[in-house]
Amino acid sequence: MCVGATTSAPIRYSRAPQFGQNRVAPSPSRAPHCAQKRCEAACPAAVWEAAELSSVYGMSASALAPVLVSKTAILVNLPAGVPQPRAPGCPPNHPTTRPRPTSRSSPHNPHSRRKVAHHATFSRIKVARYATFMRRKAAFLIYHSNQRHPKAAGAHAPQHEHRWTNTNGGETMLNRKITQRLIAWKTKPTKKSLLLQGARQVGKTYIVDRFAEQHYKHYVSLNFEQQSSLRDIFDGDNDVDHIVARIKFAKPGSVFIPGETLLFLDEIQSCPNARVALKFLTMDGRYDVIASGSLLGINYKDVSSYPVGYTERITMHSLDFEEFLWAIGVNEEMIQYVRGFFDRRVKVDDTIHEQMMRYFRQYIVIGGMPSAVRSFVQTRDYQQVLNEQRGILADYEDDIAKYAEGTEKAKARACFLSIPRQLARDRKKFSYAVVEKKAGARKYAGSLQWLYDAGIINFCHCLETPQLPFEGNADDRKFKVYMRDTGLLIAMLEDGAQRDILNNDLGIYKGAIYENIIGDMLAKNGHRLYYYEKDSRLEMDFLIRYHDMATAIEVKSSANRKAKSMQSMIENHGVEHGIKLSSGNMGAIGERVDVMPLYMAMFL
Repeated sequence: MCVGATTSAPIRYSRAPQFGQNRVAPSPSRAPHCAQKRCEAACPAAVWEAAELSSVYGMSASALAPVLVSKTAILVNLPAGVPQPRAPGCPPNHPTTRPRPTSRSSPHNPHSRRKVAHHATFSRIKVARYATFMRRKAAFLIYHSNQRHPKAAGAHAPQHEHRWTNTNGGETMLNRKITQRLIAWKTKPTKKSLLLQGARQVGKTYIVDRFAEQHYKHYVSLNFEQQSSLRDIFDGDNDVDHIVARIKFAKPGSVFIPGETLLFLDEIQSCPNARVALKFLTMDGRYDVIASGSLLGINYKDVSSYPVGYTERITMHSLDFEEFLWAIGVNEEMIQYVRGFFDRRVKVDDTIHEQMMRYFRQYIVIGGMPSAVRSFVQTRDYQQVLNEQRGILADYEDDIAKYAEGTEKAKARACFLSIPRQLARDRKKFSYAVVEKKAGARKYAGSLQWLYDAGIINFCHCLETPQLPFEGNADDRKFKVYMRDTGLLIAMLEDGAQRDILNNDLGIYKGAIYENIIGDMLAKNGHRLYYYEKDSRLEMDFLIRYHDMATAIEVKSSANRKAKSMQSMIENHGVEHGIKLSSGNMGAIGERVDVMPLYMAMFL
């Protein structure tokens, strides 16, 4: 049955202010007569417009796709008398024109206020514009239909349902890949205490709270920053029974049952003795223990009883591009559809490619910090996203002032604020002179390491020779510095940078931003970052081990398909494989260089 077909009990729909106050939503009885094929089978482009609108209307893309068709298969309410594009499989003699209604509200009634021109005078452009309007109107109608009929809408519920409850009682669905790692840790027959590390506000506390809620009968959470008095629990001896007793007195109602209780030690960097106690909690083994902290690499270098061998570390990042797509309504099936082009190394459908590039530019601007993504999903307001991001940057500066020691405070802050200027240079190798004239590594190297340990930046080290193993060929004195979240890098720029990126209008600096986002994506996929430079004449943005091959990656903001540097790397420097990432579509240069869209980096 074609979407919008006549039903025995037509649903009354409210007006759609988004489409103008003088437009009344049509009832289902005013459906096109062509009912032979579902639109979504006619053109996959419908699926991609559905994904975009699903995040606006708050429903699943699979429910929207049937009414959002491509420009070549429009099966929605065009004006009466206008020939409908025939769906694939529709019989040649099947009527494609809706009969003219005779009611006073008919668009063909000369007295109607909603009169439209006769179909013979409609140009192709007018029809296309009207069809676009009606596609979006249909999406609005289906949204309200599902609000009135939740059972029907439930069939299209999102597959990924981590819930983030906001202050207004609503929910923003987030799915994080790290949940699967937590589940794998829980199922181990013998396990160490888990140490969850990562920068501030990447969602560590939230994900552990949800994990405990779904997988444990009892959950005890201690946050040493919110309640500083809880630090006293670990001032005594490290006997586990004594620790449990002190927790029960400090937090009445806490339940400890072997195998059924998760103990969460949050912001553990504020309680060094709790970090020491992890050894004894692991040896005891009765209770599962997770500890998290934002500055673990900074606060515990001088702890004499560091629990070596008793903890398992997991680093949590901000949302990667795939997680961002989930958050805005692009489901896993659609992502795997894109991956099919990557695996087969074939050209991506143009409509899908253009939409993916729009999503990619959104991700550059918004980044992956959960509060920024949540703000975008709920409001679609880039200014609110920017406010969230600059609040996070202010928190980072506060952390520097709070935790950095002595003169390191000013030096770490100066290094942090220099990052946009470092990336603007033609040679992006980090220069201490950009931080302070005539300064060197002796003065600022420790400050940069502080930023790395705090989870704020990534290092990309230069290789003396681009051959495996890379770590053995890295030069620690030459490196580039990238922000771990590109959205925060954009927030460090002046107002208006967001708009320039979304409109693809940014100038020379666009190359630096794209290089940062690719470095961020590679790091989140588990790659250590390296680059190669020789005599200022040859530079390769990244080198990674990919399928056990030394693979060079070149990042370009344009669709230029020339690859002179890449060819030189392969012919003269022992690199086995090359990947050129650009705004263009899939392709190849010779037999050993693949050309890919920038967003395909999520699959590397």
